[in-house]
Parts: sequence; C-alpha cells; structure tokens
Amino acid sequence: NSLQTLPQHYDNNNNENLSPIWCVKFRNNFVVGGSSDSKVRQWDMNTAQFVRLFEGHAGGVKCLFYNEEENMIISGSDDKTVKVFDVRSGVCTQSIQTPAAVVNLEFNGHKLLTVNKRENDVFWYDMRTSKLVNALSGHNKAVYCLKYDPNTNRLFTGSRDRNINIWDLDTCSVLTCLKGHAFTVNALGFRYNKLVTGSHDKTIKIWDVNPKSPNYTHCLKTLTGHTEVIMSIDFEKTKIVSSSADKTVNVYDFQRS
Repeated sequence: NSLQTLPQHYDNNNNENLSPIWCVKFRNNFVVGGSSDSKVRQWDMNTAQFVRLFEGHAGGVKCLFYNEEENMIISGSDDKTVKVFDVRSGVCTQSIQTPAAVVNLEFNGHKLLTVNKRENDVFWYDMRTSKLVNALSGHNKAVYCLKYDPNTNRLFTGSRDRNINIWDLDTCSVLTCLKGHAFTVNALGFRYNKLVTGSHDKTIKIWDVNPKSPNYTHCLKTLTGHTEVIMSIDFEKTKIVSSSADKTVNVYDFQRS
C-alpha cells in the first residue's frame, strides 16, 4: 500500500498541473520529479507539500540526479540539454548542450556521463568547463542505460545490441563485454560488485563484476517472472525490485538469487 501521495503543483491561476512524471529521486525528506511539461518539482515528504518549481527546459525531463547536501539537481531532457539547478533558489546555474535527447545520466565529482536517444556512444562531460571530454564508442546500437562505479572508475552500459560493456574510464576503453540477453538491455543496477541487468527478453540477470573474483564476468543467475519488457531495476543487500511493461513490480530475494 502507498504510504503517502504527494500533490501536484498548482500554477498562478490555481490550475492543477497534471503532466506525467517521468522520473523521481529522493534524498532525506525531499522528493524531486521530472515531468513531461519540461519542469522539475520538489516536495517535502514530512509535510506532503509542494516546495519548489525548477524551470528552464524546453522539453520533457527524462532523468535526474539529486544531491541535497551539494545543493544540486541535475536534469536531462528531450530538449538535448542537461541543466544544473540550485536546490535552495531554484535557479538554473549551468546548461550543457548534448547531441540528442537525454534519456539517462550519471554524475560523480566533475564527471557527467549521458545516454542520448538513438546514440550508440556514451558522452562524458567535464562539469567544470561544460565541455565534452570523450565520446565512448563500443556498442553498435543505441545505448539505453548506464551505471558508474566511482571506486574503480568503471562504467557499465546496456544497449540495444543486447550486450553490457564494462569500461575503464582511465583509458576510455572496453574492459570486457557481457553477453547473454536475447534482446535490448534496458535497465541496470550496481552494488557490492554485482551487476543486475534487465532486458526486453523479460529476464533479469545477476553478474559477478568483481575483477578479483574467480567468477568475474560470469552470469550467476537468471531470474524470470515478468511477462513483458523489464523497465527498471533497483536492489540492495537482501532484495531486487523490478518493474515491467506487464504492469507489475516484482521483488526477489537477492541472497537466494
């Protein structure tokens, strides 16, 4: 059951905004959501009240990074830009132009990594200069998802080519390629040197990506249960949670898996 429902935002004419919300992130007591109306909104979970509107995009917001401690929201949009907002003031402090609609992003330190619509490459930007550092080429079809490991400076990417690439960002080269899915790799989760991948083939796979492990790059388990495309994945020490186009959310026991 839902613990709480956060209200939509009302405009200056007291009209309720009912645009679909594409992405959400939360930190401490605050939730931020990116919407198809090109705006980002913030809510306070303690009071269940709308807090602030972040404006500046000219297209739907498809992905977010939110760090309350660093006073930062980063948003990627259909308008081909990534924008940085000051959480407290709502002001857009930086805008980076990208080659196509931004569908996914990862941020760490000064490193911004983006996945763009119908692009086979992953784009790496330096946030200090807003300049492109490198375009990582290694997939032969569009990239859909990515996860970054700051401890090893590795990047994991899933693609329509059915493969998962593991990148060394020190050299901008592919360390290895994980093969096993039958269709597009649409979702990734990474923790504890385990990579969990979801695909259009309706399966979830668990991979050992610890370079020191004898099972490095091995698929440890394939999970079934969904009847349509896997849309998103998250996991922690005991559970894997997945959502699917079959209109269900499945919870798996990670330790048994």
